[in-house]
Amino acid sequence: MPPLRSPRVHEREALRREILDAARKLFAGEGYARVTMRRIAAEIGYSATTIYHHFPDKLALFHAICDEDFDRLRVAFAATQAAADPVERLRLLGHGYLAFAEAHPNQFRLMFMTQLADAERQSLVTASADKRGDPARDAYALLVTTVQAAIDAGRIRPAWREAQLAAQTLWAAVHGLCALDLDHGNDPWVAWSPRPERARALVEAVLAGMTLPPSPPDPAIGNEG
Repeated sequence: MPPLRSPRVHEREALRREILDAARKLFAGEGYARVTMRRIAAEIGYSATTIYHHFPDKLALFHAICDEDFDRLRVAFAATQAAADPVERLRLLGHGYLAFAEAHPNQFRLMFMTQLADAERQSLVTASADKRGDPARDAYALLVTTVQAAIDAGRIRPAWREAQLAAQTLWAAVHGLCALDLDHGNDPWVAWSPRPERARALVEAVLAGMTLPPSPPDPAIGNEG
């Protein structure tokens, strides 16, 4: 049985959660650069000093939020890996990314649409260096390894057999649909098709241009013996 937590610990964790949720909403809605620690504190009715007890600066707070949100995306992606066919796994990864953006728009804006200074971006990369390249903890690495699995299985067309290029093209395609929806999805000027139809059409179009059907079984193998 785990040790009981004191009320003080529980209150501290609850306040940390409140800070993270308020900061995520403000960063996504008003932009990271425009939001101050004082602004976040005012949102939850505390002093800025209180927030500094939990996070040394705004970048550390941003990093904590992104860590949480990329973990959510990683968990969503992990569910796609049960499919035996690597092309089907790519299809599921595309739809998983689209579904994540639709279900968590604030998280998506913060993770993928936040402008940071170069030094801030590098600081985040350095802080997360232990995850980079590990498909179990790095969503991009999982995409690249899935593309490589499709290449190794002979399912990718010759023009796309560079895993990084193919992965980045797939990512750009699904990200574009997500960003368009977030920025213009309610624009009455466009007679939008239903989002599920647009999502399916996009993923299928990209995969059709990159992938090959499975090779038919070799009849000679079946006749051996």
